Amino acid sequence: MMRGEAEPAQGRAVLRRRIAGIGLPSVARIAPRQGLHDPVAPHLGDDRSGGDRKGEMVAADDGLDRATERRSDVAVDEGAIRTDPERGEPSHRFNDGKCDRQGRYWAGTMDDVHWAAPVGGLYRLDPDRQVSRLWGEVACANGLGWSPDDRVFYFGESFRFAIFAYDFDPDRGAIANRRLFASIDRAGGAFPDGLTVDAEGGVWSVHNSVGRVVRYAPTGAVTHVVTVPVPQPTSCIFGGARLDTLYVTTSRQNMTAAQLAAAPLSGSLFAVRPGLVGLPEPSFAG
Repeated sequence: MMRGEAEPAQGRAVLRRRIAGIGLPSVARIAPRQGLHDPVAPHLGDDRSGGDRKGEMVAADDGLDRATERRSDVAVDEGAIRTDPERGEPSHRFNDGKCDRQGRYWAGTMDDVHWAAPVGGLYRLDPDRQVSRLWGEVACANGLGWSPDDRVFYFGESFRFAIFAYDFDPDRGAIANRRLFASIDRAGGAFPDGLTVDAEGGVWSVHNSVGRVVRYAPTGAVTHVVTVPVPQPTSCIFGGARLDTLYVTTSRQNMTAAQLAAAPLSGSLFAVRPGLVGLPEPSFAG
């Protein structure tokens, strides 16, 4: 099993903006080699719209939005897509989302007051903008991803302290045969947050509250452990020209002054080269 440490990307690239529900209501993109740190959707939730409807999907607090580019400006195109399948539950919000290779957008919800309550759902937004609920009784929906052969779907529930695997039908966008893939010992204080899948089928899961990222082989065995010098990593994804850099986002949310003094890099973006490569991330096809 490999162990390593992640370093801050390009010195100290601090992200205090929201990525899937953390911090201020915006999303940023970073190109470390070019020194780019650019807000992509700086006013999520505001009544702004863009003329160009090519863009990326965002799981916002109050529904699913599309972040769209307009000249050098980027905004949320609320006229294109705005859907909230749980609008009758004011304490619910989306927490994580990702597109499958067929261009469908998947996202899960949680109760933002009682995080551990099993009241969330897993949804799929199709390119024709139809929304389907695929799973219920979710205890804080989190990281999701697909195996390289598109036969397995992975979905984390933070406060079941587990990642589940499902059989995946790529043609129908259907899931079945839920089973436990990996569990986290809740006694240690960790819970699974975001995840990504590498080209060999390994699942990289961020363990929030304990400052680590763990890679599980397709069998569920732990193969790599990467530590970050902050307690609250939130998600991870492969990037770079060769997809050989693992980027790890972190949070400062709800940390005390003493905790921030002990972990001053909280809220930074970290990077590590683990010796494996990732997979391209698809965009929404609608």
